[in-house]
Amino acid sequence: MDPKIHNPKLALGRWARLLADLLWKRTLNDREYARSMRESLSRQPFLKSGGLYLTREEAHDRESFS
Repeated sequence: MDPKIHNPKLALGRWARLLADLLWKRTLNDREYARSMRESLSRQPFLKSGGLYLTREEAHDRESFS
């Protein structure tokens, strides 16, 4: 028997605790991400525009910036 592991149940308990902590943190992060996403998507747009948006070509036309 390996002298470093005196009690296999204790070693298994430590691994179980580590796994439980990792799963708890992962679940907490997933919940926080979902909450933040819902909050972000529920906001109204910052800019108000009554007209049409620029096309991609109009937005990237460098001559209009001169």
